[in-house]
Amino acid sequence: SSGINAEYGGLSERMKLKMLVSKNNAGKVVAFVKFLMYEEAITAKVEYVDACIKLIETEDLVKQVSVDLVSAVSSFISESPGQQLVALSELFLNLLKTSTVKSGQSFELLGVILASLELGTVGTLSIEGEEFTGAEYKRHFINNLCNARWPGEAVLPLCKMFQDLTEGLGAVTEKICGCLGDVELNSVPQIVYLLLILASKGNHKKVVTGIIEYFNSVEDSSEQLQVVGTCLLHISYAVRHDQASLSLSPSSDVHISGNES
Repeated sequence: SSGINAEYGGLSERMKLKMLVSKNNAGKVVAFVKFLMYEEAITAKVEYVDACIKLIETEDLVKQVSVDLVSAVSSFISESPGQQLVALSELFLNLLKTSTVKSGQSFELLGVILASLELGTVGTLSIEGEEFTGAEYKRHFINNLCNARWPGEAVLPLCKMFQDLTEGLGAVTEKICGCLGDVELNSVPQIVYLLLILASKGNHKKVVTGIIEYFNSVEDSSEQLQVVGTCLLHISYAVRHDQASLSLSPSSDVHISGNES
């Protein structure tokens, strides 16, 4: 990092990082991030992760710079102690509150945090006077995440991030279904496809009902009909391949059921 310090003189580390990113110099960005993560104090490290998240979500980065930045920060997160994982997870609640989601790529880092919380090395976590295991805090955090408002740009990245989830699926799938009206119409088929994968682990009837209710609330258009057709193909495929036994109530406008044995 000596060359970087010489080049940018008295600028703060955060500003040096932003200058490197603005030049789309992937190699220097990654080298500098690694230096910051392993040389600075823990509180400063959390601040630098926050800076990286904001750069990913607010700047027009060359894709390789963004990918390498996520990779460098992921390596640091996977080695973080439990209490630091708590602080890092809260950065994403703040990100949603400020609605500064552009690419959504930073949510890959949240996936690393949640996976790291399951490790036996996390130990006991203290949050506002309460004690949690890593797994308990993960469930607590996911509930808080689902209670937060998700900007439309965050729905698809979060849906992708939750694909490895094996518990707490009810709150997650209900949240995603409720957010369908906030996303661009051309993103809906991919979200529906990912929802059906989550539904294969449980809550399948609620998921399909939520999808149908969403389409019943959308104004008819040629684009909407095309999207509906694609989503019905996804649902039909899920049924045929026994991802779930899907059936809707008689009051639904569309009825979908699995193969009868």
